[in-house]
Amino acid sequence: MAARTCPGLIRRHWQGALPPLVAVFGVLVGGRILLALAWHRLPAPLPRPLFAALLALDAALAVWQVTGAWHSIRRGYEPVADRLARFTLQVVVLVSLPVMLSGWLDHLARQVPPPVLALAPVVPLPVADGTALMSGDIDYAMLNRFDVTPPASFTTLRLNSTGGSVYAARALAQRVAARGLGTEVLGDCLSACTLVFVAADRRSLGPQGRLGFHAYAILGTIALLDLNAEEARDSAYLKSRGIAPAFIARIAATPSTAMWFPDRATLALARVLPP
Repeated sequence: MAARTCPGLIRRHWQGALPPLVAVFGVLVGGRILLALAWHRLPAPLPRPLFAALLALDAALAVWQVTGAWHSIRRGYEPVADRLARFTLQVVVLVSLPVMLSGWLDHLARQVPPPVLALAPVVPLPVADGTALMSGDIDYAMLNRFDVTPPASFTTLRLNSTGGSVYAARALAQRVAARGLGTEVLGDCLSACTLVFVAADRRSLGPQGRLGFHAYAILGTIALLDLNAEEARDSAYLKSRGIAPAFIARIAATPSTAMWFPDRATLALARVLPP
């Protein structure tokens, strides 16, 4: 019965035979929300063939969703008295188009770092006495600077940042761990910067150094992100680095508009710093 119902539903929606409200808010809007949540539960980056196949499938579903919703509106609201209802639902369908495009761009951004457009070559990080200084926003431009810095020239990464992209910070953390680098902070290392700091087995915090933590927030995007899934992923990472669960819970409880600066004793007790 279910095997027959699914193709029938696919055909009925494509032909516009479903009620307009069901087609627009159920199949189109509700379907896109579920797909967006599913995307953000996938690990990133995915293997390229799998990512391409999923993106093509998503685009095909979008064509089916939008086309069926549009046909349903035209068939369901023919009388003159229903023009306002028809126009309203058509606006909803049209607004869904840029939202879907934004979502696809977001998936691409999670898959591969965007190219850094620059008129000059990427400048390596400054290095002195075996220590490379990473100062500024943690983004893909900073990741590129790290990558072009000669690996043999430093064994410690000194961090001075108010944060940045979680995805860029994750990539930097992987590089720090893979190369066995140490990390140190003499100034501020806040938000996403702390992911890079804890990636090292050798961690040092200077007398004036501060580590700042808070919960996640969505900034500058209309894409539908699953913040809980993103936070859970990095919470699991912190736990794998030996950070105490109570400390991780305190991070999640700190509003994204605030910043928690634990003292040195708290950091040592939570195993963020050596005792």
